[in-house]
This record gives sequence, structure tokens and C-alpha cells, in this order.
Amino acid sequence: MLPPARAHHERTNAAPTRRAAMAARRRRTRTKTSSRRDGGTYYSAPAPGAKQFVDIGSEVKVGQTLCIIEAMKMMNQIESDKAARCRPSS
Repeated sequence: MLPPARAHHERTNAAPTRRAAMAARRRRTRTKTSSRRDGGTYYSAPAPGAKQFVDIGSEVKVGQTLCIIEAMKMMNQIESDKAARCRPSS
């Protein structure tokens, strides 16, 4: 004798369906966040082996490039907004 036929919406609890597994995977990947702490890469010179933009003890003029920060594949030149002397951090 054959078991009674099940309706299409009835399912056994034996294993999750492929659709449910894919939905769970999407939920897991959607909630992931980047754990990267640094804001980017600091470059003190325009190219490897080139002279640095600013040396410690040098005078800096308004609009002078101090460094380059690479963030999200964008190269951002950081310029001085004041005239000053570059000194080491304390």
C-alpha cells in the first residue's frame, strides 16, 4: 500500500530546502561588515625612491602637498591649509 499523497505545501523536517538554504546564505552575507580599521595607505613621496613631499624641520607653505592617502582605490593629495614648520609628533 502506498503512503498518502502530501500536498505541495507540506514538507518534512528532514533537511532544509535549497531555497531556504540560499536565503539563509544571503542573510549571512548581507549582514557582514568590514573589520578593516585603517583609513587607507599613506604615501610620503609621489613614487618609490622619490624625494618625500615634506621632511621633518622643513617649512611648509599654504597649498603644498604633504602626503597622499590611498583610500578605496582613490589617491587623495593632502595639502597644507596653513604655513608652518613640520615637526615630529610627540
